[in-house]
Amino acid sequence: MIVMIWIHLRLWWLTDEYQWFVLLTIPFTDRVFACAFLIIAGASSTFFTRSRINNAKNNKNYDLSDVKKEFYLRAFLIFIIALGYNSFIAIMFMNPLIIWKWFLLLTTSISLMIIWPLLKISKWYRISLALIIWIVNYYIFSFLSQFQGQGNVFGAFYFVLYHSLDQDPILFGFCFFLLGSVFGDVISDVNLITPEKKRKIAIRNRILLPAVISGTILIPIGLIFEFPNYNNNVNFMWIAYPLGFNLILLAILIIIEEFKILSFKTHFRFLYYFSYYSLTIFFGHNILYFVFNKQLNFIISWVIIPCTLLFCGLLMYFIHKSRWRQEFSVKWVLGKIAKIILNRNKKKG
Repeated sequence: MIVMIWIHLRLWWLTDEYQWFVLLTIPFTDRVFACAFLIIAGASSTFFTRSRINNAKNNKNYDLSDVKKEFYLRAFLIFIIALGYNSFIAIMFMNPLIIWKWFLLLTTSISLMIIWPLLKISKWYRISLALIIWIVNYYIFSFLSQFQGQGNVFGAFYFVLYHSLDQDPILFGFCFFLLGSVFGDVISDVNLITPEKKRKIAIRNRILLPAVISGTILIPIGLIFEFPNYNNNVNFMWIAYPLGFNLILLAILIIIEEFKILSFKTHFRFLYYFSYYSLTIFFGHNILYFVFNKQLNFIISWVIIPCTLLFCGLLMYFIHKSRWRQEFSVKWVLGKIAKIILNRNKKKG
């Protein structure tokens, strides 16, 4: 969320004179952290499913069919919100085509709708499927791109699958989402291992080493084979770079956590608020578009944007301390709505 706000404010607030900086950094910020978002969303789908299945085992009034219904209901609600968000942006820019544009929220909602049956297959099958989609995506795009903007069936398919390439088209995004579900499974499995010594060995062998080795291979593949065409989300090799970067970043973060390299006071959870209110921030930060629209120079932006991020964090902190802490969380509200609908349907049944 922090990186997303920084990326957007840099794009919105820098004057046209300094937009070269935006174009220069897009491949190494927007692509990488959009992929990180999808990987985290995929892992979260695994964590959510596992926690709900465990609840179903211990709750006579909540079974596996309820888990499936709640999962799909949440995905559908996110889909509706994504279309609403896209519609707002379409109205703001007076462009109806934006209603179907692969912003992250739309990609995430469709990925959630697809992922459920795939969570039941093995991790290796999911990895293989992600690689197949990665390859097939390249050839589908190569074929459909010649029909872009045409009013025929293939032109419609292009619009549905690839509008637009500056965002995160579903076939591209679902690769990362699917791999994220695998990461979630691996992390969950490792955390169940006891004693602690065996768990740390499992972390090293099943997470850290594969992540570092794979990341070290993927990064140069992505950078070298697609140089200098780094701004197209469907490039065959370019997908490798953000995946490799995020694998290594994942390994670094796990090392920091497991070996307690950094220690934070538990009562100061600045980053936590950006997570708890992630969807709230996703929607609410768009208001900032109008604050310094195309008004900041390069140097001033490095002062104003960090101060804005700090202000957002403090605002979330004070909201979290208020009596409306939950009501301001879109994630919590969606969960509440899903449970209400699920309970009403059970009573009717």
